[in-house]
Amino acid sequence: MSDKPNVIVVMCDQLWGFALGCYGNAFCRTPDMDRLAAQEGDA
Repeated sequence: MSDKPNVIVVMCDQLWGFALGCYGNAFCRTPDMDRLAAQEGDA
């Protein structure tokens, strides 16, 4: 196995923060982005 870390970079230039469930939007369902936001900084 490689000792290199797994890195995912998500860049969206047209996505507003309030469009994501992890930032309080109850209308839009974004479970994968919510999960990534909850794990931010975890190794």
